[in-house]
Amino acid sequence: MTNISNVKDRRSAGAAVQPRVSVCLASHNGGKFIREQVESILSELSPMDEVIVCDDCSTDATCSIIMSFNDPRIKLLINNKNIGYVKNFEKALSLAKGKFIFLSDQDDIWVAGKVEKVLAAFQKDHDITLVYHNLESVDAFGKVLHGKFPKYSEGAINSFTFLIRQLFKAQIFGCACCLSRRRLDSLFPFPASVYAHDHWISVWAAVNGRIFFLNDVLAKHRKHDSNLSPEKHLSYKTIFKFRNYLTLQIIIAIYRRVLG
Repeated sequence: MTNISNVKDRRSAGAAVQPRVSVCLASHNGGKFIREQVESILSELSPMDEVIVCDDCSTDATCSIIMSFNDPRIKLLINNKNIGYVKNFEKALSLAKGKFIFLSDQDDIWVAGKVEKVLAAFQKDHDITLVYHNLESVDAFGKVLHGKFPKYSEGAINSFTFLIRQLFKAQIFGCACCLSRRRLDSLFPFPASVYAHDHWISVWAAVNGRIFFLNDVLAKHRKHDSNLSPEKHLSYKTIFKFRNYLTLQIIIAIYRRVLG
């Protein structure tokens, strides 16, 4: 991996303060939409926050666009070889220093007020490990696509109930998640059976605390032909096998929680 932070290293006594917020963005050939995504993120952050962009060997203008921001909050890292969608997110998360860690795709748009509303939700209960907000689906041109995402009512959900639901269907999408740093070490390493980072993160969050849902739509999730989605690159047989492995992880997590 090569660290090519696009700005001078401004580390000083003041800059050594732990960021309040880290945003972890995994990129790969996202040049078409990534500028709008990053602009919407930066407008939500304070001067001391950080955006960690892990690029997985893009061959388009993705890295040039990121560097053109010339913003000290952005830390761009380029993988020496392609490691895939899940491992790229895992690496970005492992580098985050913030007290609260947002996940980001490379082609969405954050809605104004997202960070403030999400961080306020963490204040409701010290056991909250993950806050999840609702999403609005849009097409490549920003036109709203109705009915593409399930809508959750506001409030915390019983983690045991959540894990049971997760056995049958993935409950959340990573681009609408924010993690608390508390107990983050137990998130790593991702199990080899994980084919979607948000599946494992949701299990981790439910086992280690509570998940809080926000009714607000705080991101526009763009649907287009080039979406990075692990299902597009895996056969149904492989996905079924990985889902079985993930189910085993969930059952083990439930067992440990009941005993605990």
